[in-house]
Amino acid sequence: MAGGDVLRFEGVSGAASFTYLRDMGGVTYLHADRLADGAASATPIVSHAGNATLVAGDFASA
Repeated sequence: MAGGDVLRFEGVSGAASFTYLRDMGGVTYLHADRLADGAASATPIVSHAGNATLVAGDFASA
């Protein structure tokens, strides 16, 4: 994300993946993503300013 922001996910391994799924409500700043770590997964809804696209360096696991 612009400005060096990072989403940090606690309790997942370094092998976890974070994948864009779709825009929500027809706007590009609100979208659903898939966080997967082995058999466990979640669908966080992410809201951000502008139309930035999340890339691998924008998230980390702990």
